[in-house]
Amino acid sequence: METINQGDPVLWVKQHNLFWAFFCLAGVGLTTLAVVKPRSVAVLAAAAVIGLTYKFFLRKPAVIDRMVTEVQAGALLIWLSYALIRSLETRKPKWFMISGLIIGALALTKAMFLYVGIGLILTLLVVYLPGRRKGEVWYFVKLMGIMIISTAVIMMPWIIRNRIQLRVWKNTQRGGQILFIRATKNQMNETEYAGAFYYYAPPALKSKIGDYLGFSNEDLQEGGVLQRLNRNDNTAFADSDKKAEREGRPEDAVSFYRSAKAEYISLRIYFEEQGAENPSLLADQTLQRRAINMILDDPVKHLKTTLVFLWRGMWVNIPFAINLAGFLAIWGMALWGLHRKNTQMIGIAVPSIGVLAFHALLTHNIPRYSLIILPNVMVAIVVLCCWCAVYLAGRAANIAGCKQPV
Repeated sequence: METINQGDPVLWVKQHNLFWAFFCLAGVGLTTLAVVKPRSVAVLAAAAVIGLTYKFFLRKPAVIDRMVTEVQAGALLIWLSYALIRSLETRKPKWFMISGLIIGALALTKAMFLYVGIGLILTLLVVYLPGRRKGEVWYFVKLMGIMIISTAVIMMPWIIRNRIQLRVWKNTQRGGQILFIRATKNQMNETEYAGAFYYYAPPALKSKIGDYLGFSNEDLQEGGVLQRLNRNDNTAFADSDKKAEREGRPEDAVSFYRSAKAEYISLRIYFEEQGAENPSLLADQTLQRRAINMILDDPVKHLKTTLVFLWRGMWVNIPFAINLAGFLAIWGMALWGLHRKNTQMIGIAVPSIGVLAFHALLTHNIPRYSLIILPNVMVAIVVLCCWCAVYLAGRAANIAGCKQPV
């Protein structure tokens, strides 16, 4: 990975990330200004959000200094939040169209946003349609239709291209691999299930959770009860695991991850030997079918392990206090916003919760997958602080006013 992220030619290519960085900062600032009052507080809040986003998102090498699309997805996601807030507040078709266009761009950037977008639209219908008059229902359904059509306008050229070139109606490959890794990890036993909360814990909590559950680093090493969880290079079996992956020998791999990756290589080699036109695609499709069958064989266990991967994706290598506060803020804002039909909370938080839920349910949810919601997380932290401060200041002013002599 490092070899494709270094060198002068690569540095030149990565310069386009600067545009996306500024676009992201503009998005967090504008979103904050849209939801915080009064204006003087909003300006200070926007400055704070911009600073936090720069510090904890844009300065991360995994975001700004890699040939990946985290900065693009993060920027588009915060702009989706702004467009969604404007859509729900104004109910104007143009904002629903803009929201759909952004969802389409996100789906081309990260394929999972096609499913997150579908989930978002269904959620809005469930939240806003009950109890409405017939005319209001049809108008809102039409607005959702505008969002769907504008999403399709962005995505369909690429999907048609894939149909022509690859003979599949899909916007990406590798989905089968990721789903198979997730389905393979469903096979963890009860000890490994408990140990996963220890293994995926942030450094600030890891030793405490290990002491409570009775696990230590030795359990992750060769012969340990948690060895199958460990895909890192700090084990005696790391080299043999990687060799088994490269050679397509899943039966010789120790870790869940390497075993699943080796299964893909094995299938790709098989289809190459059969003279298939696109062995990589066929291997991916085969793994996808296997993964779906594995999940459907025990859906309860799949939902149970979803909690592990929700826990894993929560910790993204930023200071523990900010990490914890941010994810509590984004979850709290989403749940309360849906309950109260608060358009601002829904716009800021629900798309990000869709990202977290998708990855926890259908992927192995490595921490990098959650990086793209950090701009929204920073907005949630600052906005909630501002709302609380303004509310408390208003309450204090009312109490002081009541105590004034008549």
